[in-house]
Amino acid sequence: MLAIFIDRMSQMTESTGAYHGKLEENARRIEQAKSIREITPVLKEVMGATRTMAHDSLTARDTLRGLHVKTQANELELAKLHQELDRASALARHNALTGALNRKGLEEALQRELTKRFFMTGSEKILITFSAGVAQLDVDETGPQVIRRADQVMYLAKRSGKNRVLGT
Repeated sequence: MLAIFIDRMSQMTESTGAYHGKLEENARRIEQAKSIREITPVLKEVMGATRTMAHDSLTARDTLRGLHVKTQANELELAKLHQELDRASALARHNALTGALNRKGLEEALQRELTKRFFMTGSEKILITFSAGVAQLDVDETGPQVIRRADQVMYLAKRSGKNRVLGT
C-alpha cells in the first residue's frame, strides 16, 4: 500500500509540474497575443490541461480513499490478531483446566517481580535474578534424591544464562 501511495504521489507531482508548465507557457502566449483570435486556441489548451489535471486529481483522490479504506481494514485485522495473540499467550502461561499458572507463567511472574525491583547495598543498585531447578519426585526416589536432582538443574539454569527455571 505504501508503494501505491508513493507511486500515486509521484504521478501527482509529475502531473502538477506539467500543468504548471503549461499554464506558464500559455500565460506568456496570452501576454504576446495581439487579438482575441490568438487567445482562443490558448484558452482551449488551458481548458484541456485543466481537465486533465482535474481528472488526475480525482484519480489520485479515489486511489487514496481506497488506500485509506484498506488501511482501516488492516488496522482492524491487526487489532484482532493482537487480541488472539494475547489470548494464546495467556493460555501458554496458565493451566487450561485450573487457570493456575503453569511453569512458564510462574517463571515470568517470579523472572517480573524480582527483576523489576532494585535493591541497594550502600550506594550501589543490585538487580536480583531468579534461577530454579524443578524436579518431580519419582515413586522409588527419596526426598534428598529429588532435591539433589532439582539442585543440579538449578545450577545448570544459572550457567545457561541465569534468570530461568529448568526442570528435570
